[in-house]
Amino acid sequence: MAFGDGVTVMTALSRTFFSTDGRTFAPALRGPDPELLEGAGSTAPTDSYASACNLPWLSDGNRQDSIGPVFATEAGFVAFTAGHPRDWDGSFLCEPVIWISNDGSTWELVSGDSPFGETAYVHDMAEYDGRIIAVGGRSGGSEGVLWVSDDGLTWTEVPPEHINGTVSYPWAISAGEAGWVALFADLETSGEVRAVYSLDGLEWVVDDNVFPDFPFFTPGTPDVAVGKDRILVTYFDDDALIGEITR
Repeated sequence: MAFGDGVTVMTALSRTFFSTDGRTFAPALRGPDPELLEGAGSTAPTDSYASACNLPWLSDGNRQDSIGPVFATEAGFVAFTAGHPRDWDGSFLCEPVIWISNDGSTWELVSGDSPFGETAYVHDMAEYDGRIIAVGGRSGGSEGVLWVSDDGLTWTEVPPEHINGTVSYPWAISAGEAGWVALFADLETSGEVRAVYSLDGLEWVVDDNVFPDFPFFTPGTPDVAVGKDRILVTYFDDDALIGEITR
């Protein structure tokens, strides 16, 4: 859900809704439409791309997570979907493409080419103070990738030298007054959950500690929220941890 200048936009499954009062929502007159993506994206994906984006345990034919996060910007709203219709039921965004709207009612596709690059996939995005961070990776690669944007349209990969440590499989990200926190699986410790922190979204530091008893590669991957000086990590079986942010 995104809150713009007098307009609220909400995505639900494959549909987009907007409201001018925050109480009554109407379907977008023209929302992001997979038919507009026919012929776009990877029409003949490589095996490595297919393995990263179409494994059964990463997608569910009964799900319709087709429209990803939506954000309000100075120019209006931006929303994200997978770059090809076949991936609109996936658990994350494969080769994400961008849709824009001035008023939340009528949406247009910016381009069929993903600004994140070929074979890129995004697990989660978060916005704070006008900056949007996306976390994910690329098929065939073992290290995670973080991207940054100040308008939702132009995206830049955070260079590895700006990350003080190795981020192997980022999944969830959140931001608040205390900064940015992303969770990832440390593949060297059998998928235990760790965190990477940033004050500005540009320079990142990997925490040396792990979240105990939070295995990553299971249903119900942990999620994270950021407060003034603490983070909250929740897990699918009602477990939760509160950690203080120290630097």
